[in-house]
Amino acid sequence: MAEGISESAVDELNALLDLRGPSPEERRRIAELVELLFDVDTAWVWWERAAEAGDPDAWDYLMELVKEENAS
Repeated sequence: MAEGISESAVDELNALLDLRGPSPEERRRIAELVELLFDVDTAWVWWERAAEAGDPDAWDYLMELVKEENAS
């Protein structure tokens, strides 16, 4: 991953984490960035938070992760 992309992702992640009560979509974006910067296991809690808050895309992705985990 290019350094500029990492720095930009970190900056965006920090800005989102500073929000009080991020929206479901913002929680999904946090999950995406955490997964990009770290790994899916680290991002799992944010995928769950986004799905529980009502983000349908996060729910769909979380279900795919569960399917993959069960298939392993």
